[in-house]
Amino acid sequence: MDASLPGGQHAGDDAGVVFAAEYPFLSIFGTMVLFFVWGVWVWMVIAILKDVFRRTDLTGGAKAAWMIILIVLPFLGTLIYLVANHDGMADREVGG
Repeated sequence: MDASLPGGQHAGDDAGVVFAAEYPFLSIFGTMVLFFVWGVWVWMVIAILKDVFRRTDLTGGAKAAWMIILIVLPFLGTLIYLVANHDGMADREVGG
């Protein structure tokens, strides 16, 4: 009986394991930057959602539309909201 794994590897092979010494510095740096950017984006989405629900000049339908835009087109929706509604975000946050 052969205990082979998918990809033709055997149970005792270390071919699929990446050791820390074999992971280049720029790959580590790139991974860190990617996680940082993702974290900032999550933070911005939360700030935008807080701002949308804090606004008194939007109707319920407009708030629902922004929610749908942020869910369906997350990166583009975030960018559109920040460009279109950046003026009052800081005032609403401070006045909170």
